[in-house]
Amino acid sequence: TGDDGALRVWDPATGRLAQEFVIPDGGVVWGPSFSADGTTVAASWLDFGAVRIFDLATGVERSSVAQEGALATSLSPDGASVVLGNVNADEVVVAETATGQRRFTLGAGQRYVRDVGFSPDGSSIATTGGDGSVRLWSATTGEVTASLAVTTSEVAGLDWAPDGGRLALVGDDGLVRVVAVEEDGLRPLAAASSLASQAGLQSVAFAPDGRHVVAGDFAVS
Repeated sequence: TGDDGALRVWDPATGRLAQEFVIPDGGVVWGPSFSADGTTVAASWLDFGAVRIFDLATGVERSSVAQEGALATSLSPDGASVVLGNVNADEVVVAETATGQRRFTLGAGQRYVRDVGFSPDGSSIATTGGDGSVRLWSATTGEVTASLAVTTSEVAGLDWAPDGGRLALVGDDGLVRVVAVEEDGLRPLAAASSLASQAGLQSVAFAPDGRHVVAGDFAVS
């Protein structure tokens, strides 16, 4: 995704363009996500205030969800639901991908919501935002199940480990943090500094084997 109104999907084995979803004069597009089975893809068209969900095989738009400021999207493992944050407000939305209808909307208590993510088993949603915390929610009821204060600044990005037992977090302070997801809450495990970060870390992802994480910043020229 980028600033040309397009969401593009690439074949990692060949580098060829597999699918392209272009909205004319669509402006900035952020926050792409896949369902676990790879059949559904979503992204946020920020200038339109809309998150669009597509069938990857046919290229057909399945639905859209009106949502301002959704810098991140996360599809549930089964592709039936999508969770969205709002960088302009304290708001988390869970909607049905088939219809775009909202299942529930809740306040995260995080000033604004920067990143969101379904757990690998689809039972929980993690959110990060402006209050320096990470929170876990029930994907069924929307109730808070755990919370951990991480930093005094923004927590910008998150990713679940493939086994669902850890979360990787990054933010304005340039640290990569890993926390354990346990029955009685969240527990800090490790932290590493990215000395080369120019504007704080913005995104993070676990390797498929869960042994490594990669993080990136948002360079300001």
